[in-house]
Amino acid sequence: MNEKIRTRNRVGAMLIAAMILTIGLAIMPAQATVNEKIVIDHQDDFIVSVPCTGEIVHLTGTMHIVSHVVYDKNGGEHRHYISNARLEGVSDSGIEYKASRVLKSNQFYGNGSADTYSYNYNFHMIGKGPADNFMVHGNYEWTITPDGTYKLTGTNFHSSCE
Repeated sequence: MNEKIRTRNRVGAMLIAAMILTIGLAIMPAQATVNEKIVIDHQDDFIVSVPCTGEIVHLTGTMHIVSHVVYDKNGGEHRHYISNARLEGVSDSGIEYKASRVLKSNQFYGNGSADTYSYNYNFHMIGKGPADNFMVHGNYEWTITPDGTYKLTGTNFHSSCE
């Protein structure tokens, strides 16, 4: 008789444990199912027109990009990017410039929900000697609703010569 009671107690305990596990899994937030990271380095080469001086500068250097993507259990996609570049160049009149460029981006693509985007951009170009320095800063945020409506939720952009 004691053996039947022990077996019944074990079965009852296993059922309670299974119920707790099931309830726990049901109320847990959706967690990431796939996680990808990509790192890329490539040569950057472009022309900048400096509004401070009217000069044209050819910049070259290396851009470092890190991309991180997470797919969640609800079908959502979370993308995070950061890139930075260290650049050098010479203007048409011979002035040397050093520049840095940083872009940060976060994007979310929902499964039937709104898609959201945010970007932060900084570009600093420093001239040697008496040349003006050129700075650009921008923040952009927007949402695309499931019906395709585009909503700009925030923007801040400015440039300066110093």
